[in-house]
Amino acid sequence: MSKVFQLHSIPYSKSLGEFFRNSRKKSGMTQTHLAEALGLKSPQFISNVERGICAYTSEQLQEVILQCNIDIDELMLHFMAVYKIYIEENI
Repeated sequence: MSKVFQLHSIPYSKSLGEFFRNSRKKSGMTQTHLAEALGLKSPQFISNVERGICAYTSEQLQEVILQCNIDIDELMLHFMAVYKIYIEENI
């Protein structure tokens, strides 16, 4: 069973979604093409992730990284920045 990739349910998933949308667009992929690469029947799930409504599973995230040529260092920096804001606002 796939685990959902989330950072302790951080309420900044919209920011993460924007990162994924920008990365997808930068790579020239459409939501439809990415959905097909992930084996999804429609691009609605991709749209939901990019709007911060839901999250990729760890397997989906790996495929998105490959398909969209996402730099791992850039992704980790973004996750850390989001997590830092979450910690600062909740301590």
